[in-house]
Formats: sequence, structure tokens, C-alpha cells
Amino acid sequence: MTTMTKEPALGGETRTIRVRSSTMTMSGEQFWKTVVAGLIATYVMTMTGFWQSGLGLAAIDVGAMITGSMTAVHPDAPYTFVAGNLVHFANGIVLALLWVAFLQERVPGNWIVQGLVYALITQLGAWVVVAPLAFDAGLFFTNTPAPGRMMLATAGTHLAYGLSLALSLKVAGVRAATAANRGPSVGQTKEEA
Repeated sequence: MTTMTKEPALGGETRTIRVRSSTMTMSGEQFWKTVVAGLIATYVMTMTGFWQSGLGLAAIDVGAMITGSMTAVHPDAPYTFVAGNLVHFANGIVLALLWVAFLQERVPGNWIVQGLVYALITQLGAWVVVAPLAFDAGLFFTNTPAPGRMMLATAGTHLAYGLSLALSLKVAGVRAATAANRGPSVGQTKEEA
């Protein structure tokens, strides 16, 4: 939808500006395929966290870490591993939906490039936001006995998430949710879209 607005300009004049707004929508089929892709990617990430200990890296159990964080807030009513894993898988679904709705169309390249980019984005989020705030592990895991080992281990899990998400979306035929994929909005001509 295009709207016209008047804005003050230099010299006391006004100028007319065309503002184009669009809303992201996702079909029901695209939504559910993205949810399933998020579940698959989170499962692959979770299993990678367990298996990578065979490579000498730290085992990463995100569900248990979330359970511990939730229980620390409510020590009188400890949470179960089920609760921690439900939150972990819900996060994986939300991250998949965010990727399709806002980021996928902005990252050029095939599914491998897109998976690597999203792995990096989620990894940086884990190092800078999640580890210090949710797990008190410090920025870049500095409050742990082996920060480098933890960074490498979490990089492996996020790499597994990003690549398996991108591949799952490719196999499912899910493309970015964009205004261009939808066509014109109600009351909009093709030229305005």
C-alpha cells in the first residue's frame, strides 16, 4: 500500500513523500512447513550437541541448560527436562519462522550459504546474548572453565541448526515471506506492489 504524506522541508516549504508499506504474510502451508523445518533443525542441533563429545568437544545439552536456568529462578518448584526441551524446540521453531519471514530473502546464495550465514547469526546471538543472560556463562563463555572449547562446541551445534534448517526449507519448497511472493495487497494495483 502506498500513502502520500507531507513533510516540512528546508526553507519552510513542504514536500510530498510517497511511503510504501508492506506486511509480511505467510500462507498456512508455508507456516507449517517452516514449523516442521524448525523442529527438524532443532533435533539435528540437539543430537549434534550430544554426539560432538566423541570429537573431544564439550557435550551441549541445551534442554538441560534451559531447565537449569528456569529452576534457578524457581528453586522451590524445579522444572523437568521436558520443560527445558519444550522451550528449546519452541526457540528453534521461532528462529525458523524469523528466518523465513525477515532474513531469508536478504541473504543471497544457495541453501548452503544461507545455512552458514544463519548459523553465524544464531551463534553470535548465543555467544553475546544467551550465554551471558540466560546461563550466566559470560560474554563468549568467559565464566566457564574452557571458553574456547565451549565456543567451538556451540559453533558446531549452531552450524548443524543453520545447515539443516536451510536444507529442510529447500526440500519443503519454502521461500521467503515477501510482499513480492504475495502479489498486490487489497486495494493495490500490480504497479504499486
